[in-house]
Amino acid sequence: FTVPAFAYCGSSDVTFYNNKFKNFKVKNDPITSNAYLFHTNNVNMNVTSNSFTEITMHHTLIYCNGDAQLFTMVSNIINDCHSFENTNATIVEVFVQNTDIRYNSIFFNAASTKGRAFRIKYHTGCKLIGNHITNALYSQGCAVYFEQCSDNSPPLEISDCVFTSCLGDNSAIFYLANLNSKLTITNVTFEKSKNKPVVYNGYFINIGAIKNHKPCVVFDGCKFSYLESNANGGGAIGLWLKGSNDNIVNNLTFYNTQFEHLQFQSANNGNRVAHGGGALCFDNQVTNKQVELFVIGCTFTNVSSFASGGAINFNTPGHTLYVEDCNFSNTFTVNSGQKGGAIYAKVVSNVMPIIIKGCQFQNTQSNTGGALYIERSATSNSDINI
Repeated sequence: FTVPAFAYCGSSDVTFYNNKFKNFKVKNDPITSNAYLFHTNNVNMNVTSNSFTEITMHHTLIYCNGDAQLFTMVSNIINDCHSFENTNATIVEVFVQNTDIRYNSIFFNAASTKGRAFRIKYHTGCKLIGNHITNALYSQGCAVYFEQCSDNSPPLEISDCVFTSCLGDNSAIFYLANLNSKLTITNVTFEKSKNKPVVYNGYFINIGAIKNHKPCVVFDGCKFSYLESNANGGGAIGLWLKGSNDNIVNNLTFYNTQFEHLQFQSANNGNRVAHGGGALCFDNQVTNKQVELFVIGCTFTNVSSFASGGAINFNTPGHTLYVEDCNFSNTFTVNSGQKGGAIYAKVVSNVMPIIIKGCQFQNTQSNTGGALYIERSATSNSDINI
């Protein structure tokens, strides 16, 4: 159909419950406007326990905007919904103050054209819990794309989600701009993704902050599995974390997180210098270098890097690397002449504490420093505690 919406409501709150939609083609009308399956304006929308199968779109499947206070989406199954050829469609677009999205399954046909799962205006006031997104493909934020924050809403709550085989360009899987409070990502899995072999800015996760805010981000009980990245930094998990300018220091913590079957493929290429860190990479030559890094109770299994630091590469002058009670197994560097089969750190300033305690290293390999290599400048007197 090409009418503006199969179901439109702008006068009272609406609920879509326990319906089945199959084999729709939602085409934009070239004269009127974008077409949607559901569209609400200035009213709350609740989409619960529905199934959507074989639906092709030009623009958006479910669209909620205006002055409404709440969009709710719970326990829906969305299977084989995607864009028409040469278009970039999104399953859900939400432009209201509060969003509650839980326990939905979204599966894109891997052979289809592009499709994004969620585009959400405000990360504040949003609950994103227990969703599983597979085969999304979009330039940025193919699983979740957040645009901005609201000063009067609670922080984003994100937990128990799984992002499988989600691809794109820069900020491919998860994009969040204008962070204005502490962000905790709990029990979230990023798995089976690989960026394009010729795109060197292909980060998977992009987290930025509002002006003058010092980002504090925690990954608690998360899992990064079967990822490959050749981005300019961030390691194989493809993490870009940065304040609003190059001088703001970020605080980044990983608790009880699993890193498994990862490879960071950063390599020398023309003017581009290779960086190591099979899972995590923060290097002085990359602009997201301002980070205090804490890694506690984590496991690194079968993690490798082309350059130094099979699992972790840390070269951020003036900042802290703290690693405690972590297990490193089968971590290694690939290219010849590299250092630090598990951890490589470069200490070039007087205040740059390196603390590694209570860790176990098994079958970690590199040309020099099979487990650890700490490269210290002759002018530095910073503490190194192992």
